[in-house]
Amino acid sequence: MIARASSPCNREHGFTLPEVLIATGLSGLALALAATALMGFAYSARTTALQLETRHRNQDALKKLGRQVMESTKVEVEEQPQGGSPLLYIWHDDQVVWTPETTDDDTRGVLYLDADTQELRYRPDYNNPDVYEVFSRNIESVHFEIVGHALFAKLSMHYDSGDPDSLREMLASFAVRNNPKNRLGASN
Repeated sequence: MIARASSPCNREHGFTLPEVLIATGLSGLALALAATALMGFAYSARTTALQLETRHRNQDALKKLGRQVMESTKVEVEEQPQGGSPLLYIWHDDQVVWTPETTDDDTRGVLYLDADTQELRYRPDYNNPDVYEVFSRNIESVHFEIVGHALFAKLSMHYDSGDPDSLREMLASFAVRNNPKNRLGASN
């Protein structure tokens, strides 16, 4: 008689039910952790990008504001009633013949916050409301204060409109360099 040798092909192959359940559970846990980490990285990247974009946009606005103020012949702040955003009047000597002794013939512009659109706007001629330049968007509030021959400005904005804790403030100060009194050596 010939005895049959058992071959490895005749044995059962595969995993038991507990092994399959454990492997599936661990795979699901690993996928859930990976998805959570990915969502965290995406949120962090989005927040950082919004912060950088807001900072860049508003630094540009402060540069434009500074250029206008430092080239002006006179700067004046007018507070608005009921806590509205102040108006910043900026005079420029645009005449062909420069008249350093006075600002009476200078062009008066205005920098203001449009509350409806949250845009910081500059009108080079106060009397022409149709012509303006948008310095920045998504500005919550502005504050201007003149101390001596310097203008102090504060811009407040949210970099994420859905997050009340995302309020940021930028502060800057600018000297009114072209003031006729400064150029002629007057003390005030």
